[in-house]
Amino acid sequence: MAKLLNAQADTVARGEALVSAEANIALRQSLVATEAVLNDARRERAMGLVREDVSDGIPRTLWRIRNGIAQISQILRTPFPPNAMAIVGPAVEGMLRAHAQSAQDAASALSDGAAPVQDSQAAEAFERAFVTLQHSDEARAIPFDEMGRVFGMAFTLRRMQQDFHDLGERIAECR
Repeated sequence: MAKLLNAQADTVARGEALVSAEANIALRQSLVATEAVLNDARRERAMGLVREDVSDGIPRTLWRIRNGIAQISQILRTPFPPNAMAIVGPAVEGMLRAHAQSAQDAASALSDGAAPVQDSQAAEAFERAFVTLQHSDEARAIPFDEMGRVFGMAFTLRRMQQDFHDLGERIAECR
């Protein structure tokens, strides 16, 4: 997840189109394998072989995050208009990098028990940039379909922020 989110951030930073079909397929395959491992862990817990429990919410939350990543990949197949990118591009990149860090932190938390921490500064910067774009003259000049993609990105990034928060809570339940 972190690798793909960072690749998306790199694409936004360069203002290019994203080609990520193979990476999204690899992520899906990784999640299927992760789900199998978590099922094995639940069976071991049920047999009394281990004390730790694995929340059923972890795989569901990981799939929601994966779906968000796939939606962002779809949105980034075409670069955003330069006038929109000038206002929200750095903040979108920052949110994607913060989400990549959240994915890495979650992986660490699952293996070593550390609590994942979210970057609220990136979320606040994104919100400020998006509000600025909404109230700008540049927004009025952006074609409707293009502005729809920008709003789709905003919606998906906000939802992923909540999904990473939920993932942290599900990981905490395992302790």
